[in-house]
Amino acid sequence: MPAKAADYRLTFDVDTSRILPFSTHVNTAWTFRSAGPAGTARSALPLLSVDYALPLEAANHPTGGPATFTVRQAQGAPAQRVTTFQVWTSTDDGVTWQPTTVDRDRDRDGYHAALPTVTGGQAVSLRVKATADGGSGSGIEQTIIRAYRAG
Repeated sequence: MPAKAADYRLTFDVDTSRILPFSTHVNTAWTFRSAGPAGTARSALPLLSVDYALPLEAANHPTGGPATFTVRQAQGAPAQRVTTFQVWTSTDDGVTWQPTTVDRDRDRDGYHAALPTVTGGQAVSLRVKATADGGSGSGIEQTIIRAYRAG
């Protein structure tokens, strides 16, 4: 990182469509403000991550009920307050997206969202976005194509 503070966007893209029937394409983008440490010191980047607890059985098929999401922060980085969390779903491999109602959990970084009811092998893709008060739109956007499918 350069010594001067600046805004950054880091992206990571994974395509597993040749080997997996679900989570075939995952795209994650982080935005953050950071500066390099002095000299040869190290410092943690203020990145967010999202843990997914989807209502799925062992074969990755939906069982009903809300999904639970938890926003995590990089260890060693200054704590940030999560200010927004949004979820969208798609049943056409991400061609179109529908916003989903999200409820904040009692845990300050936990959220619940209802997922669409699907049948007959139909796949559901997920898109999430979380922002925090770490400056300059600090946050994470993640898209998972075919996160799960009905049995």
